[in-house]
Amino acid sequence: MAQLKPDYKYVKCFQEYDSYFVEATKEDNGSFKGYCSSHITNDLTSSTYNSDHLIVSCVSFVQFLTSLSKKPSNDEVHGYLYLYYWLYHAVLSKDKSTYNTFTLFETFSKAYKQHKKDAQINLDYVKNITNDVFLNIQTLAVLYENLKKFKNNEFCNNDKCKCSHNIVNLYTKYIDDCRKGVNTEFCNELDNFRNMYNKHMEKPNECDEVQKILPSARITDNTLIIITPFFTRFGLWFSSKRRNKKHIRKHLAKEEHEHFESRTKNDNISNNNRAYHIQYRASANN
Repeated sequence: MAQLKPDYKYVKCFQEYDSYFVEATKEDNGSFKGYCSSHITNDLTSSTYNSDHLIVSCVSFVQFLTSLSKKPSNDEVHGYLYLYYWLYHAVLSKDKSTYNTFTLFETFSKAYKQHKKDAQINLDYVKNITNDVFLNIQTLAVLYENLKKFKNNEFCNNDKCKCSHNIVNLYTKYIDDCRKGVNTEFCNELDNFRNMYNKHMEKPNECDEVQKILPSARITDNTLIIITPFFTRFGLWFSSKRRNKKHIRKHLAKEEHEHFESRTKNDNISNNNRAYHIQYRASANN
């Protein structure tokens, strides 16, 4: 099976899978401990892993997949990715590599397959997740978690507004790279998150000092990028050609202006001019 493209759209579902996980693991299931203990002992060295702690985590892993197997296949695939993130974030310490995360996933999967004989887990969905991809997943998960807390009036470090500050600070770290065309799939999901944040911030809230609108992570007008340099060069050439004629027109323009003013002195005419500005803003208020 082909490797799952890291489009990152599944990350916003992690909160839903959190609920699945809590429901699936709320009851102890002693029958899974034997499967987990056997594979952890055989596949992992005790000098590297705390087997008692991992048995508990393995049981939760098997319980979750058992529950998830009753849902549509697409949910199951996204569930694998959720579990992979959960293993790294909640089970392993933050300084562990993604190789160790994959090792745990593979070992726990064997315990699940021993319990559910017809289980099909394609490890290609997770084994090629690089450090960069994993960090992007983590970034998006943190953004969505902070937005969830902010929407639900929950606190971040004893301060609700801290949740929105966290969002602004984390999001704006990636704007420059995104506008250079780096990491397109990740940046597209950042922009999807931005739309959710901006829409929510249209509602009244007590965090007046927080940045309400996040700038787009996308380059929205490629035509502008291509044309502007040519226009600038043409503008310089054109300016040089008209420079010699400028002093001739200067006095004529002045006379015409004065004549026009005298004719329209008592008129109530106002001309509204519109100026269209394309502005990219990549600032963040702390």
